[in-house]
Amino acid sequence: MKNEDDADYLLSDLLNVALLQRIQDDFAEIAQVGSIIYALDGSPITRGSNFSEYCKLIRSTPKGLKNCMRSDEVLGMRSFNKTGRGAAMPCLSGRLMDGIAPIVLKGKRIANWGMGHVLFEELDEDWVRWYAKDIGLEEVELITAYHKLNISTKEQFLQKIKYLTTLGQEISELALVNYQLTQEIASRRKSESRYSAIIKNAIVGICEITNEGKIDYVNNHLSTLTEFSMDELIGIKLRNILSSERNFESYFNGIADYANKTSSNIGYDFTGQLLQKSGQIKPCRICMTPQINLSNQVVKSTAVIIDTTTEKLAIDNLKRRNRELKESKKESDLFFDNDVNGLYMIDKNYRCMKANSSFISFVNESKKRNDYNGYEIWEVFGRETLDRLFSGELEEVEIKKEYGMQLYSIKAAPLLDTDSRMSRILITLTDITDYQMMMENAMFAEKMTGVGMVASGIAHDMKSVFSILGNSNIGMKSIVSGIDENDKREKIERMLQTQEHGLQNGRKLLAQILSYSGHGYEQIESFNLREAVEKIIRIFNSEIMRKNAEAKVNIRDCIEIEGNSSKFSQIFMNLTANALDAIDNNGRIRISENSSQGHLSLIFEDNGRGITKEEQGQVFKAFFTTKEKGTGLGLFTVKNIVEEFGGYMGVESSVGAGTKFTIAIKDSAKIITRVQK
Repeated sequence: MKNEDDADYLLSDLLNVALLQRIQDDFAEIAQVGSIIYALDGSPITRGSNFSEYCKLIRSTPKGLKNCMRSDEVLGMRSFNKTGRGAAMPCLSGRLMDGIAPIVLKGKRIANWGMGHVLFEELDEDWVRWYAKDIGLEEVELITAYHKLNISTKEQFLQKIKYLTTLGQEISELALVNYQLTQEIASRRKSESRYSAIIKNAIVGICEITNEGKIDYVNNHLSTLTEFSMDELIGIKLRNILSSERNFESYFNGIADYANKTSSNIGYDFTGQLLQKSGQIKPCRICMTPQINLSNQVVKSTAVIIDTTTEKLAIDNLKRRNRELKESKKESDLFFDNDVNGLYMIDKNYRCMKANSSFISFVNESKKRNDYNGYEIWEVFGRETLDRLFSGELEEVEIKKEYGMQLYSIKAAPLLDTDSRMSRILITLTDITDYQMMMENAMFAEKMTGVGMVASGIAHDMKSVFSILGNSNIGMKSIVSGIDENDKREKIERMLQTQEHGLQNGRKLLAQILSYSGHGYEQIESFNLREAVEKIIRIFNSEIMRKNAEAKVNIRDCIEIEGNSSKFSQIFMNLTANALDAIDNNGRIRISENSSQGHLSLIFEDNGRGITKEEQGQVFKAFFTTKEKGTGLGLFTVKNIVEEFGGYMGVESSVGAGTKFTIAIKDSAKIITRVQK
């Protein structure tokens, strides 16, 4: 088995095993050692040569054979990793001395050539008896075979290993030659396959003809040109469908001269007429080329037949297309140069390819103000981000950056070449100062609309505050007259406490309005999530009652949030208002959470009219609304706040079944979620 990867080639893929066996047998006989060639896992490639009775007995048992193969595998790895050449090491199975020579292909070991079955000194007979019993042999049988082993000197054995290493290197060289031949054959087969496919589907007529002028191969297009089927064309002479007798005679005479070595010019190109099956005649151009074998003989010829009427039309179309491309390039250059945005194009080496006048003006003005430090504008993104654009991992990136008093949006996006490679990046520089101010004003107007809703809901609570203060005042007046001093003091203190409580509630309500409107002092504070949501629900209580709707809050009491409570109020306010607008009479609103320590998860659901798939892709965009009097900034504002906290907001909806908004926010510097025990 072999794959394209060199490491997957086996020795048996590259060399004949019978040849290896003969070389191994001769070596074992001359060196008077046992020898075998085996794979990297220790499994044998050849049969063992000149094996001792001792080794044969050990290998005859399953456990003994397994031990020998494992020993061969380990010794092969040790010898190659240690020296890259042959080495002598004790066998890990029978404890005889073994020699190892690696067989290598392109620096990778693909097999091992082992030799051995000799002793430098006698073994412990007690160990031999134990080993016989361990692998399932008769002790006497293995002891007898052990006494027949030859004892060799270390110097003699190392000399044999040196010879074995030389043979291993020769085998490696031979394997490399065969590997290269295998690769060349595979490459040629691929080329022939591609060549055959090109010829078969070419838009010119192609055929192969014998030296007698008969067609023995024809492609699809020639069959179309002649109106004959491919089977009808095979076997007939090419001159039967081409009226150019004199030119054919000249070509075949040239082949004869080439064969006789009287001429080296054998290619031929001439014009003629193609005879169609219907009797029509087409003007054509014929190119004749011989096919020459390794013996430098012409074995057949290839004829390429081009319909000159089609060729002329193709050339005219190509010229027209070139004119269109030039005009298109002029238009593109005109748009590029006159774009009000700054445009800047770089190649894969981050070098500027092109910049328009708007970008050049920006650079010049920035340098005057000393707020542009002379670095290339692409450096605001960093090379890692640009490399991800070039690779296609990112489609576009945007950064907002201030230069002077202006705010700019800097976008980078890859451009495709004609061969669909991303080799350029276009950087767009847009002044968004006015747009940003307009968005901030619009969002403030949206917030003011919310303040109206908050104020109407809080009015009832304010009435309660003033009622408390009024009742306390009346009570104090009645206490002043007709009551003794001790009772009077005690009741006045209670009335003052009531007034103080009412004033505190009033201050909280006013702070809520100011904070929501953006005119109060926004601060990070700890608040209970359920209480914050229920407070918003109470604001909408009159509308909920008018629609006879149900607003259910499924939030645990133990969820505490540390963050900007006014911004969370905006989130709850907008989503609750949207849900109320969406439901009909008797509708349902569900607000739930699935939070954990360090992670806030909120879900707002309703069973209202739902949102279409097209609208779902638009709902978070500024100024998009489906309401008659909507500003289109509610959900846009909510999503911006969620993303400001580093969170995610999603929508799921089905027309007629309702809508679900999901918010997920992990802890950050701006928010901490705690689950109290």
